[in-house]
Amino acid sequence: MWELPGGKVAPGEDDGVALARELHEELGVEVRVGARIGQAVALNATMTLRAYRVALTAGSPRPHDHRALRWVTADELTGLDWVPADRVWIADLAAAMRSE
Repeated sequence: MWELPGGKVAPGEDDGVALARELHEELGVEVRVGARIGQAVALNATMTLRAYRVALTAGSPRPHDHRALRWVTADELTGLDWVPADRVWIADLAAAMRSE
């Protein structure tokens, strides 16, 4: 199953700070957080998922909290077994990848 890395926003953090922290913890990388991708996805009354573009600024991604990592092309995204909430962003993610 495929999942985008990220996590919860801690008290005192904004989305960008939380995402950079989580990517450092999960993948061992430093990033610059950019624009949002797609719409927010409400999971329940208190949890909302948001996706952002990021640029790698230091480090090489290593799976600290995940079993594996895999680079894929925009064309390969639709063929992966995504968790349901992440599927909402696939078209927007593919468009962002193609615009780079």
